[in-house]
Amino acid sequence: MFPLTHLAPGGSYTDPGNGKILTGTNFGAVGVTVSDAGTYQEIETSSVVLRAYKTPLKFALYKKDNTTLIWLESSGLSWGDGQARQRLTRQTDEQFYGTGLRLGTWALRDLTVPVAIDNRR
Repeated sequence: MFPLTHLAPGGSYTDPGNGKILTGTNFGAVGVTVSDAGTYQEIETSSVVLRAYKTPLKFALYKKDNTTLIWLESSGLSWGDGQARQRLTRQTDEQFYGTGLRLGTWALRDLTVPVAIDNRR
């Protein structure tokens, strides 16, 4: 079993929502198999396979068959200017909708979308 880790610029994560956003975290144990596939570590559950590519570090998620791509990072996670960034590749027929943000448009393909917690009133 892997320890729960978070991306934090100083290496130590605190919950800025103080338990108000994610109220339940006891989801029970998930069986995980880990293996070294050469260029990546393979982390497999009963439903999905996560590939953690070693150099550069980036992630890809596949269905259980380990060939049907769900999402793939185009570059690894980065932190700067007080923000974490994740860049995903997109499939030729893939669309993005919603996010719950008031962006003025509902179809988000080809747009950079800010995802943030903003509790200002």
